[in-house]
Amino acid sequence: MTSRQRSALASADVWNLDRSLSPLIGQHLSLAFFDLGLNGTVRSRCGDLIELHVDSRATCLVLKAGWHMTCTYPLAQGVIDAKFVVVGARDNVVRLRLLGVPHVQQRRRHPRITTFVRALVIRQKPHWAHPAHVSGTTVNLSLGGARLRFHDVAGGAPDEREEVAVELALPTARIRAVATVLQTVGDGARVRFVELDTGDASLLADVIDAGLR
Repeated sequence: MTSRQRSALASADVWNLDRSLSPLIGQHLSLAFFDLGLNGTVRSRCGDLIELHVDSRATCLVLKAGWHMTCTYPLAQGVIDAKFVVVGARDNVVRLRLLGVPHVQQRRRHPRITTFVRALVIRQKPHWAHPAHVSGTTVNLSLGGARLRFHDVAGGAPDEREEVAVELALPTARIRAVATVLQTVGDGARVRFVELDTGDASLLADVIDAGLR
C-alpha cells in the first residue's frame, strides 16, 4: 500500500468516526448485552472511544471489560446500528470502543444537520386563556422536524403527541411551523413538522443544504 493510499484510508477512518461518534456527545443512548440493558448519556469522545455516564450505577458494577454491546441511534444520514466493546467501568462511567463501521439501518427521508438555532415552542390548549411559551435551541434540524433542547420551561414542557407551533430564528429569517411532539427527551423534545409554509420550507431547505456542504 502506498503512502497516499494509507493517507486516504486514514482520512476515511477519521471521517467515519467523526460522522458516527461526534454527534453522539450529549445524546442519551440505550445499549444491550443479551438481556442486560445499559442507558446513559455520552459525555466525551476520543478517537473511537466514548465515555458514557450511566443512569444506574448498579448496572455499571456488573459490566465486564470485553463485553460486546449493540446500540441503535439516529444520525443525520439515518438510523444507525453500531457495536461497542466495554473497555472499562468505574463508578457511573463506562468507556466503550466502537467496533467496525456502523451500519445505516434506515436512511432518512429528510437529511438532518446538527445546528443550534433559537427556537420557541408555543403551546395552546382550548381551556387556556393565553398560550404558553417554551424557549430553547435546536440540537438538529431537517425539513421533517427537529430535536429541541429547552432553556426555559416556566410555561410547562409540551407533552408527547401534543400539537404545538414552533418558531425558528434562522440566519436569514424567522419561520413558523405546526408540529407534533414525537418524544420528550430529558430537557428537550423531538418534533415532526406537519404544516410548513412553502416559503418557510424553502428558507429552511437553504439552511440545511448549507449545513450539508
